[in-house]
Amino acid sequence: QHVYYLADSSIPMVLGQTFWGCARRKLSILSGLSSRLKNNHPTHPSTTPLTHPSTVRTHPPTHRSLGTLPTLEQLIQTSVTMDERKPLKYITDIYNGVTVDLMTPPTPGQVDTEISAEEFNSTLTHLLSEWAVAKKRGVWLKIGLPWSHLVPVAVQHGFQYHHAQPQYVMMTRWLPTDETSGLPEFANHYVGVAGLVVNDNNEVLLIKERYSFSKKAIWKLPGGMADKGEDIDVTAVRETLEETGVETEFRCLLSFRHLHTFRYGCSDIYAVCLLKPTTLAITPNPREIADCCWMDVEEYLQDPTLTPANKHFIETYKQFAASGCVGGFVPNNIENFTRTGRHNIYNCDYKSK
Repeated sequence: QHVYYLADSSIPMVLGQTFWGCARRKLSILSGLSSRLKNNHPTHPSTTPLTHPSTVRTHPPTHRSLGTLPTLEQLIQTSVTMDERKPLKYITDIYNGVTVDLMTPPTPGQVDTEISAEEFNSTLTHLLSEWAVAKKRGVWLKIGLPWSHLVPVAVQHGFQYHHAQPQYVMMTRWLPTDETSGLPEFANHYVGVAGLVVNDNNEVLLIKERYSFSKKAIWKLPGGMADKGEDIDVTAVRETLEETGVETEFRCLLSFRHLHTFRYGCSDIYAVCLLKPTTLAITPNPREIADCCWMDVEEYLQDPTLTPANKHFIETYKQFAASGCVGGFVPNNIENFTRTGRHNIYNCDYKSK
């Protein structure tokens, strides 16, 4: 009968049987083969190849007796070094790319849930070859903290860092060699929000930050970064309260700035929301704020430390107030395009006094 050999191995394998399987199946497979050898029962070819064609080579028919095959004990000893490739679950996306998600931590004591760097290297080598033949495009590799020892292996296979979060790192590789990468880069914008709060005495609420990029802290609008999943109108009200202790209501989106070359090379969108105060007492947050006050709008416009952007925001407010308009850009909660949730769309609400 035909005898197949694993590449780079002298261990013969009877056609239709493979010892390159999961570790948990090793003993049962070998025990079954031992019984067949003992009963001199020939095996039959499998209709589904259990290993990649490139990993085997054929030899012409041989008439060697079954008794010359390795013993069960020999197979158990040698199969430990052969059992290097473990299956990785992956999904194919609409762009004919694949995503491998290694986030679930291994179960202590369960070998089939663990994977070593050597096993990962063998598996990834096989899969990259398979994906290239299948003309897959981008490969996304999400590696959680329990699997961080696999990152160097991915780097050796040409993967690059895409982004990192507290619990994982995302790595990518573009497979086509005849076109430039079509993989999108990670999020490249920050979203900051300010609250422009003006009371009935035409005074604007201002803060001085305890930690400032300037040599000397300047008067500015309260505000901060939008949290993940937070709408900008909610951010404006929350940040104003956290920094000054003043409670407010959202009126409209008054203006926004789009700045490039911001932190870590990203761009920044800074939305200025007009807020109506519902309380006036100031209680600054000592961890973040060095000073806080109500200042007359005209006085603030004369402040020598006033930045061009803040000057523009205040002048825009004055024009808005003088126009008699009580509307502005307000959020409209609209169903999203997949009809699985809702999101805010800001548009001008044309109202006048």
